[in-house]
Amino acid sequence: MVDVQTVDLDSMMRDIISIFNLEGVELVRLSGLFLRERQIANYNDLTPVQLDKIVHKLNKAGVIHYRYILYCPQCNDVTYQIAERKNPFEAKVCDTCGHIYIPQKEYSLFEYKD
Repeated sequence: MVDVQTVDLDSMMRDIISIFNLEGVELVRLSGLFLRERQIANYNDLTPVQLDKIVHKLNKAGVIHYRYILYCPQCNDVTYQIAERKNPFEAKVCDTCGHIYIPQKEYSLFEYKD
């Protein structure tokens, strides 16, 4: 049960929106966003899966925008690619585990379609 007196979900939503709409931000990692939002909202029961669902809903509502979702095949770290890239299939290095991988459609690269 969420205690609405101590959990500040409004601040969390405003922060997510501001991060995705910051000038110059090209990608957002779910792992870093999760740690930040759990502190901001004072919601210790928040899970990465719940936060991922929130991000998807905000994107679907048109409040935030990302082009691709990347999944590291080694550690399953999730990255939301905001900036348009000429070639989204170029090799990537995961910042979390250091694994080098080439994004593959419907395996580690998912394009958001309106």
